[in-house]
Amino acid sequence: MRLSWYFIVAAAAGTMAWQTVGGELVKNLKFKILPVNAMNIQLSADRTEAVLPRGAAPDLKGGSRNWDKAWTSGRFTVTYKQAVDYAHALQGGGEWREWLTKTLVPRAATQVKMLCDDKTLYIQIKSTQKRLAELLRNPAKFKRDGAVWTNDNVDVLLTANRNSNEYYQILVDCKGNVYDAHQFRNKMHDAKTWNPDYYKHVSYGRDFWCLTLALPVTQWNLSLKDGAFIDCNIGRVEIFNRENSTMSPVISEFKQADRFCRFWIVRKSDLPEIVSLQMDNPLPGKNTLQVAVSNPGKQSFAGTLVSEKVKLPVNIAPGAKKVYSFDCNAEKVGKRLCQVQLLDCKNVAIDQAAGEALVRSPMEVKVSSLEYIEGSSPLHASIVINDLRKNAKLEISCGGKKEVIKAASTVEFDFVPDCSGASADFKVVLLDGGKVVASDSKKIQISGDPFYE
Repeated sequence: MRLSWYFIVAAAAGTMAWQTVGGELVKNLKFKILPVNAMNIQLSADRTEAVLPRGAAPDLKGGSRNWDKAWTSGRFTVTYKQAVDYAHALQGGGEWREWLTKTLVPRAATQVKMLCDDKTLYIQIKSTQKRLAELLRNPAKFKRDGAVWTNDNVDVLLTANRNSNEYYQILVDCKGNVYDAHQFRNKMHDAKTWNPDYYKHVSYGRDFWCLTLALPVTQWNLSLKDGAFIDCNIGRVEIFNRENSTMSPVISEFKQADRFCRFWIVRKSDLPEIVSLQMDNPLPGKNTLQVAVSNPGKQSFAGTLVSEKVKLPVNIAPGAKKVYSFDCNAEKVGKRLCQVQLLDCKNVAIDQAAGEALVRSPMEVKVSSLEYIEGSSPLHASIVINDLRKNAKLEISCGGKKEVIKAASTVEFDFVPDCSGASADFKVVLLDGGKVVASDSKKIQISGDPFYE
């Protein structure tokens, strides 16, 4: 699985197709063309990758024993938005982009070493801090899962697949205080109840502090088998400058899943992978989720795609890509989580993906105000039609007036409510061949002309 975790691509305002004058009720009628609302998640762009070596247990107290074969990186990058802010501050009369190469480089360096054995992932993080003595004099201590992020800290993020719904977070500050959580991206819950046992040690040099972790990740459903992978990112917060930097570059948040680095265990695999999810115009009711699977290997692949207990057989030739379709029901308007797993012939999960589709109602009606003062300017109505049929029409009524007009993806007009009573019902019905597709109504309160005597 590659790059993006999810994107929701929603309809945005398009160009005006034509403009005309409406009838007795509908005035200044305008039609606009909008693109189709869709969930379109492309997962096949380039990604950051590395091969994680296997070795004997290294020194866990800040020493160098057995760390010589570890994967090592000191190329941390300031988060992009923060680097842009730095560049704007430095630009003076020049062009801020000319400063971006410099501002992306952290002022406080961080180095990471990683390796594993059959059960444990070992991580050593060395964080430069010239004002370390000042930090260590601070007597503040935190209970587990306290506000550790208010101190100089590193943030380790791990997941079995960066396109999945869940990840693990271990945040440790320069005094060894810990915040750890089992996070889920699509719902709110008390993630802090996850308090597993693992080894950590903080050691110090003259101008740096070093965190060593021994994480039993196989107990957390992360695999350390040859050819498997773990997706990971590590963030560093240098507290005095409020500088945020990461091992794998991100836009602003450490948890940006599409920027996680993929660590292959011992060797890179050529297993098939899910490369895209797509759902056009999600509406309440039955929708179609399209899942594209690619086989980069040199042998044919036979397995299974699973989504919400529905299973589809998968057969893909070497170097080929296929698209599979699932029925996906949406019970209500709002975000709809879609999850897919790819299983091999032994029913072992080898890839997964999750994304959110924005389910919209067939028709959305808005009125500029639900109160009308007699004699004032007309009210403005805006109608967005997400379930547009070829011969669709709109029946618009208010008081004793009614008009039928052609439907478009967006219709806007002005109207004056019936002022014969204390309120007026404004109603819009979407019709397809005389059949009601959707309807909506607004009750508008009527106020008399304040200057009438």
